[in-house]
Amino acid sequence: MNAISRTLAIFIVTFKRLKTHFGLTLAILIGLTIAVSLITTVPLYADAVSYRLLTEQLSAQSETIRRPPFTFMFHYLGSWKGPIDWAQAEALDAYFSESAVSDIGLPLETWVRHIETNNFRLYPQSAEDYRTDESWLGFFYLAAPRDFADHVTIAEGRYPSVAGQDGPVEVLASDMTADELGLQVGDRFVLYDYRPSSIDKRELEIEISGIWQPMDTNDGYWFFEQRSFDDLLIVPQETITGRIASQFEQSIFYAMWYLVLDGSDLRAGDVPALTDRIRQVERNVELLLPFTTSAISPLDALQGYHASVDRLTRLLAAYDTPVVLLVFAFIVLVVGISVDQRKSEIAMMRSRGATPGQVIGMAFLEGLFLGMVSWAAGTGFGFLFTQMMGRAQRFLDFSADSFERVILTPDSITAGILAVTLALAAQVLPAVAASKSTIISFKQEQARSVTKPWWQRTGLDLLLLIPVGYGYFMLDRQGALILIGENTSSGDLFQNPLLLLLPALTILAISLLLLRLLPLFMEGLRWLLFRTNSVGSLMAVQQLARAPRLYTTPIVLLSLTVGLAIFTASLAQTLDYQVYDAQLFRVGADLSLKGPGIPILSGGSRFNPNPDNDRQMQAAIFLPLSEYETFPGVASATRVGKYGGTVFTGGNRIPGTIYGIDRGDFAEVAFWRRDFARFRLGSLLNALALSPEALLVSTDFLRNQGLRIDDFLRVDVSLGEGSVQLNGQIVGAVDYFPSWYPEGQGPLLVTNLEYLFTLAGGEFPYDVWLKTDAVFDETGFKDWLWDRRLFTWRWEAPYEAIRSEQMRPERQGLFGLLSVGFIASAVVTLLGYFIYALFSFKKRMIEMGILRAVGMSQRQQQTWIGMEISVLIMLGLLLGVSSGVWVSRTFIPYLQIGGEVSDLVPPYLVEIAWQALVQITSLFAALFLLTMGALAIRLRRMRIFEAIKLGETT
Repeated sequence: MNAISRTLAIFIVTFKRLKTHFGLTLAILIGLTIAVSLITTVPLYADAVSYRLLTEQLSAQSETIRRPPFTFMFHYLGSWKGPIDWAQAEALDAYFSESAVSDIGLPLETWVRHIETNNFRLYPQSAEDYRTDESWLGFFYLAAPRDFADHVTIAEGRYPSVAGQDGPVEVLASDMTADELGLQVGDRFVLYDYRPSSIDKRELEIEISGIWQPMDTNDGYWFFEQRSFDDLLIVPQETITGRIASQFEQSIFYAMWYLVLDGSDLRAGDVPALTDRIRQVERNVELLLPFTTSAISPLDALQGYHASVDRLTRLLAAYDTPVVLLVFAFIVLVVGISVDQRKSEIAMMRSRGATPGQVIGMAFLEGLFLGMVSWAAGTGFGFLFTQMMGRAQRFLDFSADSFERVILTPDSITAGILAVTLALAAQVLPAVAASKSTIISFKQEQARSVTKPWWQRTGLDLLLLIPVGYGYFMLDRQGALILIGENTSSGDLFQNPLLLLLPALTILAISLLLLRLLPLFMEGLRWLLFRTNSVGSLMAVQQLARAPRLYTTPIVLLSLTVGLAIFTASLAQTLDYQVYDAQLFRVGADLSLKGPGIPILSGGSRFNPNPDNDRQMQAAIFLPLSEYETFPGVASATRVGKYGGTVFTGGNRIPGTIYGIDRGDFAEVAFWRRDFARFRLGSLLNALALSPEALLVSTDFLRNQGLRIDDFLRVDVSLGEGSVQLNGQIVGAVDYFPSWYPEGQGPLLVTNLEYLFTLAGGEFPYDVWLKTDAVFDETGFKDWLWDRRLFTWRWEAPYEAIRSEQMRPERQGLFGLLSVGFIASAVVTLLGYFIYALFSFKKRMIEMGILRAVGMSQRQQQTWIGMEISVLIMLGLLLGVSSGVWVSRTFIPYLQIGGEVSDLVPPYLVEIAWQALVQITSLFAALFLLTMGALAIRLRRMRIFEAIKLGETT
């Protein structure tokens, strides 16, 4: 009975403590909820996006018909192993109708049995001799699909009856066949088996009993394309297994079983067992009717789905780790404040007979209760975050289409339980240390907190420099990563999460290292303020200098938040711009017209030019540039000729690529970035205008050949079947040029296109680069090309490739996590600082009450608190901004990796997200004002005797 009472007392005291410290309880609950939601989001997103890709892949298995995702089709082909009797297929049909679906283990939506005879020639009854008469109307099959009448509309007539042993066989024809052959209800025809046979009667009289139309062409029932039914004459199954089987030997030439199952509740963990069951069903089918094969099955796609979920989960978990650790740092901060607030209470309980087990038991119950609530709330927010990630198109942009299915998976449940377990440890471990306190040890610790943080005592900040330095050394040694060979798929930023963990680890190492030096800075600042009259500022700096352990966690929290936010926002912005830059660089401009190519012949039609006409129009159609600018979506145009050639230098013949451009309008149309050359594009084009034979060359070629500006080069330019010789003078150098890739294309030379044509004595094929408006009509542009008889011209645009890249699951997941993590980390950091400021004030109420009693003014105390908070915020912002910007500029260029050298062209142009920096600074400025307002109110309401009394009890 005493044990029950003690246990009940622990429960009562635990919930009273949670209620008493409601603010801290709520803060811990918010942090735990965010941690659970972030960890749960990773497997939820991996499963949702992989399921979306799985259903898209399964639905697109056929090029001609889009079937439901979880579709199975098993068929027996008589053309392979000969026709069969229905008796041979009955066992397999019974298996499909009774146990196949339950063996697979997914709910059934549709199942269809379909059997066909071999083909017959269709003759009108007026034919004289079916063996020799050539008046037959076509080849037709008798077919019996299961439940066909439930999915069609009888436009004329009625559904056929089961045929008896005598009289014509009633059949149903499609409306397309009836229109083409002029069939009417009641018409009679003869089906003739034209193949050699031992049977005597090879003719079968039929009668058209009805004309059918599909009820819903998008119904999952339609196992074949609609036009595949036009040569089928539909009859009841009993007609084939009875009348037809009695007249023709082995009448079933084709048998098919079609299953549509519901996989909407499928989870990644269910896949291994499901694939085993599908393989067993396939083996059973083969045993029941040999040579029956699986024509359509999700088996291969399911195996890829399982691997995709597993890979994507690991990938995103690595991306999520820094933010989750940041949230746990917030939890540790708040729990530490909570335990610190209760140390006097714990010491008093211990002095009055409470055991350490009881103290730890109450902490465990608190953590368990908060963990259960946060798991339920965090799972709900995990669904919300998953939907947000599914709509992520770029950083903090959630405008893409969302997922259709997000379900709770065993992995997400496990992840949530793991988060709660870690949080429970963060709640209990400080309580274990606090449970050893007594009144004496508590008063000694309260007198002065001079102990260094644990990570300084263990030297963790110095040890972190080792992996950071090694990682940077390896990146700097090998430059941008190029992975070639079988593992090319790993040559991708989205497939190498460790490349993102290194910058995060660097920010942490820098922050911890500078915090080791911070007390020295505070001592110097205290020495300066000691010679001023600012009592409040001196008290603040002296407090920070004497007790560094009290403020290290909030500063680390703030610097990590700001640093990671700047780095992730800068990385996201750089990646976002790079998608456009890479595709625009590949094309050269907003749009590139390629051609002309094949000669256009006069007298031919738009769709079928006449090859027999000897009179040819000009072999290449060249329009004035003003013609291209008449299209509404085109703003300007320029000509660009890209030709092969040979460069003669130092006795060597070097193959290269020669670009001929129109310098007057090239700058207005072509894609260009400031890092493509040392000088501005306008200066380079002005240099080309100095003389017709002026050349711009690639910088590497200039350096490798020992050439300088103003040197002369001989270049043979290949134009058509001949070449022209250009004696050019080098007037400038470029590092990159639109659509030119050094790997495989040789050195670059750019010259005046009109001068090349002058040397050649005429124009040769070239490309036309176009600058388009923001809204571009692709269909209208195609029509415009046809209207101007540019039949053989091709065109290339970057938009489709950009859209495809933006919808990559890895990219969406990364941008979604970066966005959600940015929001979550900002929330917990702001909340953590606010709680720290309020409870730091509460902890020093005795001290402030005594100082007020000896003459310190309220204004000086406000200066003290304001100075302390502002110094912490400014130090955290300074550490975070400096480390974030430095890490962004240092590491982002190394994060451009790929399977080929061309993947590194053009290189990343690091874009620091200054807008995110302004947003972060504004948030913390608002936090400072809010905190100061709250503390000012508490200072005004504080009475000296209450502060001393309440402070003592606290």
